[in-house]
Amino acid sequence: MCKGIKIRTAIGSYGWFYFAKDFKIISVCIVAMFLVACTPQATGTLMPVGTPLVTIPTPTKAIQPITPATQVEIEPVVEPTETPPMPDPFAKIFSLSQNHYIIPLTVRRASADWAVFFFELKAPAEGKLIYRQVGTSETVEVAFLADATRQMMRVDGLTPGESYQAMVLLGNPESGFQQPGFAGQEWGMIQFRTLGDQKPLRVGILGDASFGDPATEALVSLMAKQELDFVIHTGDVVYETASSDVADSYLRKFFLPFSPLLHQGPVYTVLGNHDYDAAVRWQGVPFYDYAFPPFEDADFAYPPSRRGNQYYALSYQDIQFLMLDTHVFAGGEGRKDQDTWLAERLADGRFRVTIPVFHVAPYSSSIVHPDDGLPVRYSWNWRFEQASVPLVFSGHFHHFERHYANGITYIVSGGGSSTLYAQGDLLAESKRFARKTHFVLMEIYTDHIQLSAIDLAGDTFDQAKISVD
Repeated sequence: MCKGIKIRTAIGSYGWFYFAKDFKIISVCIVAMFLVACTPQATGTLMPVGTPLVTIPTPTKAIQPITPATQVEIEPVVEPTETPPMPDPFAKIFSLSQNHYIIPLTVRRASADWAVFFFELKAPAEGKLIYRQVGTSETVEVAFLADATRQMMRVDGLTPGESYQAMVLLGNPESGFQQPGFAGQEWGMIQFRTLGDQKPLRVGILGDASFGDPATEALVSLMAKQELDFVIHTGDVVYETASSDVADSYLRKFFLPFSPLLHQGPVYTVLGNHDYDAAVRWQGVPFYDYAFPPFEDADFAYPPSRRGNQYYALSYQDIQFLMLDTHVFAGGEGRKDQDTWLAERLADGRFRVTIPVFHVAPYSSSIVHPDDGLPVRYSWNWRFEQASVPLVFSGHFHHFERHYANGITYIVSGGGSSTLYAQGDLLAESKRFARKTHFVLMEIYTDHIQLSAIDLAGDTFDQAKISVD
């Protein structure tokens, strides 16, 4: 018989060694001890010190080897392949269609979460407007009417304070797509920014840029570097002294010179006296009406008698811009209805600040027809004073001038070309007169408006800060 001795192993368990004369018996005992010591619990963790020994049962059935019939087939590893990205239509160069723009694609109105696009083609065509938010790859497509040449398209669901790109493509997936050109060249993609909470709101103002001269082109190029949210034109959009192709006059004197700004956002215009000239009329009305049709805006209502977009309003948060027609004081239609509408706008409690914009300025120290603004001054200034209007923009007089009268700052910005007027008798209300080609940068903050008059050299020659508390 073997004499048993209980010995603790190095791994913390106890086993029995049996000594016998036969060395083989000793070897078998040692092997058995290690099998018991290394057997884990059912939980998979190491057995604690002092755990009773567990008897390992003898298998009652031999373990069957895995035969080919019972083996699990393993799928071969397939290397992933990248899906080719969808082509970016905004990065692709499309050939020019023979069906070109009469009026190129522009943003007629950009609000916080919607925008209105407008364009006119030479002939009806199948096609689509595509747009997307800058910095994203998701493109939205909107088909337009294939049986019409003039297209006014509103898109909703935009994100406030974001930049967007848009372009027009003609054709279909089967035939392929082309882009309409303008004046024999590519018009391509335009960009704009929706209105949000950005501070300041940056607005560029110029007027009487109606000749299409190099000075206007240089001024527009300078303005295009200012990162403007939109532009205001104080009237006399196209001046034409001789009868000619009116659409071609708008092409050469507005759409092409203003192209850098029209590719960046809306340009909001008002009617000037020369926009009523016989040479720029078409089908009995100013071609202005045809080039700048009215757009839908649920915030404002208009009398049925309003002709086209003769007068209209724009809003930005609690600020409204009133775009008015001063030609009614020179025999133009609609004076009474516009005055009624103006009174309603000035009394609208939704807006904390109102900024009127119109062509003929109430005040001017120009040597050229300085009294033209008297009817405006006597008819509207008292309305502005009662409504606590802080600021008014006008043009007509081809210079820059800043006036201050009865708590209101009046800005004359009619230096949008190289045709400039000299100073005559300086009015008492005048604070700064400059015979310069220029634009005005308006920056709207929560509690004030900052104005900077900037000339062709990029120099600021006048500034003013207006409180809007």
